Amino acid sequence: MIKGSVRSWPAIGVLLIAGFLVALHLATLIPTERRNLFRLDREGSISESWEAVLLLSCGAVFLLCCFLSRRSVFATPAVATVYMALDGRMELHEHAARWVAPGQQDVGELIFMLFVGGVIGASLFATYLNARPRERTQLVAICFLMGVFGLAAVGVDALHAYLRTRIPILNEPLVLVEDGGELLAITGLFAVAIACLSEAVRHRW
Repeated sequence: MIKGSVRSWPAIGVLLIAGFLVALHLATLIPTERRNLFRLDREGSISESWEAVLLLSCGAVFLLCCFLSRRSVFATPAVATVYMALDGRMELHEHAARWVAPGQQDVGELIFMLFVGGVIGASLFATYLNARPRERTQLVAICFLMGVFGLAAVGVDALHAYLRTRIPILNEPLVLVEDGGELLAITGLFAVAIACLSEAVRHRW
């Protein structure tokens, strides 16, 4: 499913853009006046805005798939990707962390994100159990990419928070793995969403 998804022109386009954004991030290792604009890990950067656009597009495409197929199988991916976009722009997990674990921001963020990930995962599993064989293949691809995103956003982020002051030399490599991994996963999700839409259109007409 994933391999077939990256062969479409929209997928190739977003993959090229993702590669360009990573290249811009690497270029910021050379100090410049506007380096934060091109970094993967800065609020308001080009990369962050692009990720929000892709996630909102994924949500819209998944909802369109629900409409065309007249089934709710893509409702959870639609809600999840829209939430991911809002969280990236509004820092929902950071605000929630202050309530979950006052005075322990990193711990609070980890607990909250694990909770959200568990809810999304349980919903996707329930959807999978009631899906048709073709839909299950699509859901596996979506779950895999969301898992990659979660590993980067939660796992690598927690590791980065722990090592940030202990081994400073690992900061930049971990930023690239964390934020680059998120960008790659989101790019893959968009490619899969387009493939799902193509399937929905083909089976409708």
